Amino acid sequence: MSLQRHIGSRELLAFYISSVVGAGVLIIPGIAAQIAGPASIVAWVLLALITAPVAVCFAKMSMMAPESGGVPAFVEKSLNRRMGKTLSMLLTLTIVVSDPIMGLAAAHYLHALIPFDRQWIPLVGYAFLLSAIGFNAMGIKIGGKIQSIAVFILVCGLVVVMAVALPQGSAENMTPFMPQGISSVGGAMVVCFFAFLGWENISSIAGEVRDPERTFRRVIPWAVLVVSGLYGMIALTYVAVVPPDERATAPTVLVPILRIAVGESTAAVGSVVAIALLLLAVNSWVMGASRQIFALANAGLLPRALGRWSGGAQGAPRNALAALAVVYGIFTLCITGFQIPEEALIQFANANFIVIYLFAFGAALKVFRSARMRACAWIAIIASASLVPLLGKMVAASLAIAAMVFVGLAWHENRRASRAPRTDALQG
Repeated sequence: MSLQRHIGSRELLAFYISSVVGAGVLIIPGIAAQIAGPASIVAWVLLALITAPVAVCFAKMSMMAPESGGVPAFVEKSLNRRMGKTLSMLLTLTIVVSDPIMGLAAAHYLHALIPFDRQWIPLVGYAFLLSAIGFNAMGIKIGGKIQSIAVFILVCGLVVVMAVALPQGSAENMTPFMPQGISSVGGAMVVCFFAFLGWENISSIAGEVRDPERTFRRVIPWAVLVVSGLYGMIALTYVAVVPPDERATAPTVLVPILRIAVGESTAAVGSVVAIALLLLAVNSWVMGASRQIFALANAGLLPRALGRWSGGAQGAPRNALAALAVVYGIFTLCITGFQIPEEALIQFANANFIVIYLFAFGAALKVFRSARMRACAWIAIIASASLVPLLGKMVAASLAIAAMVFVGLAWHENRRASRAPRTDALQG
């Protein structure tokens, strides 16, 4: 059945915020401050200017290819069909690998809030993933409304925290402003860029957005403003309120802000907020993963059963969600059983995203006609390419995987093409 367009402006904005922000808003500003001190604020401002063209490019791609295949579907239409399918498989792999990490992160935050035996952390993390799968199985119409309400409440809570804490900041905490020199701002920008990964995730639900051209055009400026504003204001509050010696020992952001501004008894609120942000982010990424699997199944690259839409027009790709429940369980067991470093998986996921970005923005240069959109594509390419040296071997591994998938698809297509004449001959 064809996808039904239930997502309006409010739901789209909520999915944007939860996809891009996540719990990174509670950690990355702290890491950036360790690198550049108060000057990390400059990095956030400069990055906000860069991330706007990135977000606009992905929104334009969603308008031009409003399908469940997302950005890879745009590449397939505008650059190369086989390359688009390759990127779709690479993106699906990336999301499937990285989602269990968010589940485990939520379990770690819960453990800090309510201590329990650490051996149960993997099971609790998997339970968070299952809850997100159940949430998505409700359907985008109901789930989108719940997600938008939850995001609104959470953003309002963060704004209240900053409004209470920022007046208690001091100029002493802001000096020296650039303790590591001007080059540290560049290092902080690299870290901060990873906070803005996620703009492409929303393209997977473009086929369910009402009037995509009008809705994306209306929502994207607000999404960029809210996301950049949240990161920038929390970064400013952190360096203004938390003393330099404490910033050097732990990068967590909200807990020290709350402890200094409100008191030790409220510091646990930071863990609650982190869990809520992670759950919202997991919901959005599970949604994106299920749509990618749905699109791949309909393209004949995965079992056809995974391309079924259950529950009528307001339903969901429940077979794809069920498959995710199994795959997430396997990956969670692998991560914990083989003690795979989560940092390595995060770097692998980031490298895959950079590769996908570069191909997508390259395709955009071929398709975009206006000078403004071409300028946005060039800025996005330069920003993405600047991260390649920092990810080094991981980018090489990502390109190798993409090349193997590309060759495998070519072999599969040639084999299918060679079978067709034989089938026709037998039928004749």
